[in-house]
Amino acid sequence: MASTTIKYFAHAHLPAKLQAVSKPVGLLAELLEKQLPDGPEKSAGMRKLLEAKDCFVRVALDMPEPPASKLAPHQQRVLDEKMERDQEITRLDTFIRENAAFPALPADEQARLRRQLDVMHELSTILGERIANF
Repeated sequence: MASTTIKYFAHAHLPAKLQAVSKPVGLLAELLEKQLPDGPEKSAGMRKLLEAKDCFVRVALDMPEPPASKLAPHQQRVLDEKMERDQEITRLDTFIRENAAFPALPADEQARLRRQLDVMHELSTILGERIANF
């Protein structure tokens, strides 16, 4: 069951300068929501993480607006995609290395997940090469 606080980690509605601090905390909250069992300590931790996120957002309110991006919209999408893919790579790699469910999977499914991780790394490398040539 999802915690009642997870909805408050939404960040898409925020201006860019606030998203820059809110989004990473929101992604961490989503990861912890999925990985940790429900219980009072998880609830307390999620509330404290939400409080921390709110503090970071309030600090960011006083920051100057970032300069307008010099990237073309399609280049910014590539940059955003690489960041999202790298986060997915981290989550899958963590699942493979640390989740007790992984060794219990059939060997062919483990192999597919490892292949998937390899392909995801290759995609990230290609995106990085594209970004380096902007």
